[in-house]
Amino acid sequence: NDMKRWIKILLIVLSTPVIIFILLLATYIIMNWQGVIEPYQVGNPNASMKVLIASQGSEFKEDLSRKIIKKLENDSIYISVIDCTTLEKENAEDWQAILIMHTTKAHKIPRYVSTFLEGLSDYSNLVLISTSGGGDEVITEFEVDAISTASSRSLTDTITGLAISKINNILYKDLN
Repeated sequence: NDMKRWIKILLIVLSTPVIIFILLLATYIIMNWQGVIEPYQVGNPNASMKVLIASQGSEFKEDLSRKIIKKLENDSIYISVIDCTTLEKENAEDWQAILIMHTTKAHKIPRYVSTFLEGLSDYSNLVLISTSGGGDEVITEFEVDAISTASSRSLTDTITGLAISKINNILYKDLN
């Protein structure tokens, strides 16, 4: 009977760290899960300039999208917002500027983003915003203009300014 009691105690002591690890891992996955966004468009589809924004569903990226759209919105710009998972349906030549916002996990960009990028011959109209836990993940597989950041709400205005500057440089490059 004493032996059974010690075995139970030993099992509890040994299983507790495993249970804590599983709970922490589950919490991390849930907090960093990227949802799928509903596509929407802003502006006149016949506008002279067209901007594609491909993103993932997170509070940070949705806030960033809203602020970028608010700064870009005018009569001569049409903006289409899609989820990154549908990028393969897009023809890059239909857009004057393309902004892709994605999360980097395990030092890799999402497969659907890399597949889209691999299909491009020219990255000059492309801007990437790559988020990661510490914001220090750098895109090295592609020669593309990228912004690396943590998904911190306090950085939204700074990242919006950088993205707008890069997008405007693409849209108005012939005027510079």
